[in-house]
Amino acid sequence: MLFFAIFLKWNLVKTSQDHFVDAYAFFIYTFLVMGYYKKYLINKITINHYLTLFIGLIIYIILIIILYFSILYDKDVLIKVVRLFLGDYKTIPNLLISISIFYFFQKLDIGKIKFINFMARSAFAVYLIHQVEAFYPYMWKNIFRCDVGLQSNYFIMYMIGVVVSVYVLASIIDYFRIKYIESKYMSSKIFRKIELNLNKIYNILDK
Repeated sequence: MLFFAIFLKWNLVKTSQDHFVDAYAFFIYTFLVMGYYKKYLINKITINHYLTLFIGLIIYIILIIILYFSILYDKDVLIKVVRLFLGDYKTIPNLLISISIFYFFQKLDIGKIKFINFMARSAFAVYLIHQVEAFYPYMWKNIFRCDVGLQSNYFIMYMIGVVVSVYVLASIIDYFRIKYIESKYMSSKIFRKIELNLNKIYNILDK
């Protein structure tokens, strides 16, 4: 709740440029939220998942409508706030939209599909690879040339292609990491000793 209050205030008064600490702090917050959900709420919340998805879409549509009329009537302050909400993933509206989408797919029963499980397993790795502070400006500007792609008449298809390319390439990198690197260090004596000691600490904290 304290984190939520801090981010709520920060979302409304933010005037400075993003810093890596912002992303790191927000990652910690979302990690704690999802950890709490998985530990205590996953079997207790029984809200209709179609309803939560609908609420998430409504939040997004409302923001688009507010932005449209703000531009139409030259409401500069409102334009700035709504564009922040729409453009920055570290905002409360985007968090609520993300949670609604996550909850929808978490409750959606599609059986077991190997391809989806493979892609989902690499989701965190994809995030880490393409969001490295020192690398992603170079990736977007020099490798994919997104600034040029946005000026194209086919920018929607271009951006979809960029997203798919990044996800597929990062998933392949993560596959080789898991197969040839992770399998080695996870079976090492040092790793097992560290894991054993951490489990002892977790058991003590859990009690």
